[in-house]
Parts: sequence; structure tokens; C-alpha cells
Amino acid sequence: KPDPWRPQKLKLIVGGSDQSRSRYNSSRRIPLNTKASSLPFYQTRTLAVSSRENRLTMSAPHDNRLIWSTPLRSSLGSRTSGFNESEIVGHNLILQHRNMLHFYNLVDQKLIWSKKLEKEQSSRYYSNSYSRLRPAHLANEITLLHQHHPSIAVRKIGMIAAANADYTCYYSRRKIVLVDTRTGKVRWTHENVDQETRVLGDDSLIYLVTRNRVTRKILRVSDGQQVDLKTINDSLQNAIYQNDSDFVAIESQANGQKKEQTSVYSFRPQSTEHIWSLDFPKDSLFGIFDYHYLSVLSPKGELLIVDLRTGMKSSLEAIPQAELKKHRNFYLISDDKYIYFVAHSQSSNSISVSAPSIPINGMLYVLDRQTGKKLWNQSFKKQNLVLNTQNLLPVILLLSRDYKRTGNRATSILNLQAVDKQTGKNLLNWKAPIDPNVRALAVDYRQKIIDILTHNARIRLYDADELASRAPAVPAAKQPLKKN
Repeated sequence: KPDPWRPQKLKLIVGGSDQSRSRYNSSRRIPLNTKASSLPFYQTRTLAVSSRENRLTMSAPHDNRLIWSTPLRSSLGSRTSGFNESEIVGHNLILQHRNMLHFYNLVDQKLIWSKKLEKEQSSRYYSNSYSRLRPAHLANEITLLHQHHPSIAVRKIGMIAAANADYTCYYSRRKIVLVDTRTGKVRWTHENVDQETRVLGDDSLIYLVTRNRVTRKILRVSDGQQVDLKTINDSLQNAIYQNDSDFVAIESQANGQKKEQTSVYSFRPQSTEHIWSLDFPKDSLFGIFDYHYLSVLSPKGELLIVDLRTGMKSSLEAIPQAELKKHRNFYLISDDKYIYFVAHSQSSNSISVSAPSIPINGMLYVLDRQTGKKLWNQSFKKQNLVLNTQNLLPVILLLSRDYKRTGNRATSILNLQAVDKQTGKNLLNWKAPIDPNVRALAVDYRQKIIDILTHNARIRLYDADELASRAPAVPAAKQPLKKN
């Protein structure tokens, strides 16, 4: 991991974007999502696909140093040049690039097998790219279920249906194909699968689910034979999370009647017993962050976090009810050290960013992730809180856009603000008539710089204290000799 860096004296320089040579050009280098894995291996490595060079790259996120690069396979006539889907399986990568499926051993840095897909991704549901970059705000249990059911197409937009260390199941022409993950050899195929069918899989079973989350068929992983639907319970329809063969469901109704509490529990589809169960006040709001954690905001402002893998619950410092009444949307995100809670009211300001971000037109609360205590809170108007995919930003970075009108001409003004995470101290305020559409964001911990690349400029934030410490020492001036 990179050495801790907490800049206190940020400076800024602006230069041309130099897109042809930029190593941060996001339209050419597409990062793959590895955050679902909790292995330390992925905390020190970034995987990306270069569509222009048709290569898979592995680099160190803290200084962008290239670790490994390998060519990707594709066949002639492939149309989806910019599309990639991936699944992390232990220290291995299953990657769909164009019309080919690849399986890589990332430790040995080699391709194990590849397979041509009969059908390219063309008609399945694509989610809006901007919504994927903006985490969803906290919502009621029904909305959470629609957003996070493991079969939802917004999370599975490619041809990979389900994957683990034992098998990989993918969509083909009106059928699904299950292959051995280790060898790529086909075990079985299942015909007559329509485009609306979604696939879930655990260690032993494959579930064919409708858009309404109703299980229509169950197939054995071992041989593809159909299993009686009565062998599983109904909780799968209310699932919001999957970890191998364990699922987590959320329910607020029993026998068609709304319960006094909302229940969240872990289960296995073939068992009637719960692994763990928790109850929360009626009308609470819920969200999922960092893939494995549930955030809960009660009507009284109580803020809770649940590790969905274990059911362990922890409390954070409460949010004042007066703040809840002022705003309609609430967000909760985190990094390794801090929890960020945003109370937001809709505004007309917007900005396009290629890194995940959330809007702030209200109050930002920063809490210590270990203790749950509030460190500070501050009000911000019409800002966007920009996030790194690798959570490497050493500061809170806020961007917004204004328009300055001169006669019949309007100029877009980019506003940038950097804030210390621990104290809320303002480190930098800057604005300039620069295209505010951020294309890429990169942090180099070795050189202590942050690069923000827009369409027409590169904005570099650097640590003035670090620069001064690396400057060569100036030799002391020689004293003139005294005359006798």
C-alpha cells in the first residue's frame, strides 16, 4: 500500500491535456471493477482494458506503474469494441472483451483459456452509464430490492451470467452454456432461454429468474438437470445480496400486510433456517455501499451499518432530525478510514465526470469508520463530491460548474475545491473558464500529485510541502576572510 499522504499545502498548475499521449485517457483505458473482492491482492493492483491497443493491463494504483500487459483475443467483425464485462474469481479474472471470453491467472500473469461467444451483447439491458457512476441514494426496502437483487440486469449487462471457481455460465443464442472455470470445457447447455430470463447461481444450483424476480426453473450445476421448484424457499425473490451460496433478503411485509419492522436476514435457498437476522424500524431508508455493507437510516436519524457477510451491526453517530426534514435525498459512502454522509436537495447544477461522484447541495458529515464518531460537518452548495474507483484520493475533492454570460455568449466556469478529510479545513479554492467535463482522475502517491484530465486541459494538484522537501539543499554562503 502507498505511504500515508495528507497534504496541507496544495498548489495547482494547468496545462494542455495532450490526449494523444495521456496515460490517463479514460476513453481508451477502461478500468475493470475489482472492488467486490475483499482479497488484499486487488488493493495494490488496478486492472484495465485498452480498447485502442486491445490489451489487458495490470498497474499499481498508487503510482500508475505498469506491472503487466497482455494482448486480448477477438475475432474479425466484432462490433462491440468498447464493451467489457468481468468477474473476479479468487486470484483469477473472467473477462468478456468484444465477442471473446477469457480466463486469466493473475498471479502467474497468463491466459488459461479463451472461448468465442456465439452471440455478442446487443439486445440485453444496458444501464445508463452516468447512473452507474453515481451511487444510489438511500431508499425504502422496495427500491433497494429493485436496485440490488442479484439478478438485476443493471449489474449484469454482458454475456457472463454467473461465475465462481468451479463453473462459468454465460448467455448464448436462446440458451445458456455452463463451462468448467478451470479448463473452459463445456459441461452442459440449456435451450429455450428467452432474452428476459436472468440467471443466478450458487455452488450447486442455477436459478432461471424472470424480470419480476420469480424463479421459473432450477438446474443442477453438475449435470444441468432440472430440480423441483419446491426444494427452495421463497426468500430468493427478496434477495439484495449474494456471497457464494449465502443470500441476504429484506422484507417489510408478511401475508400481504406491512410489518411494524423491516427484517434483513441471511439464508440459503435450500434451507428454511436463517443464518442471521436483524430488525429495523418501519420506514427506515437503506443503501448498499462497498458491495458488502448495508447502510440504514432510521426515521429518528439513527445511522447503522451491517456487514452483509456476517450480520455484524455497528452504530454511527446519529444525524439530527432537523437535517432530515430539510432534505429529500441522502447518500452514504466510505473509504478505508472515513464514512461520508450527504444530505442533499435537488439543484439545477450538474457536471459530467468519469469517476463516481455524488451531488451535495446540503450538509456533508464525515465520521470515523472505526469509532463511528462524527469528526466534522459542513454545508456545501451545488457541488459534486468526486470519488476514486480505488479510494485513493487523499483529500475531499469537490467540483461544480457555473456559466458566465457576456452579451450573447456563455462561458463555462469550472469550480474546484479541496478539503482535508480529517478536519474539514479548506485546502484549495480555484476556478477558471475550462471545460468542466472530467474525463479521468489519477493519484500518484510516489510523486504526491493528483491529475484531473478534462477535454481541453490537465489540472495538476501537488503538495507544496513535499516539493520543498525534495528540493536540493542550498549551500551556505562562504563567509569572507577577516583581514588582520
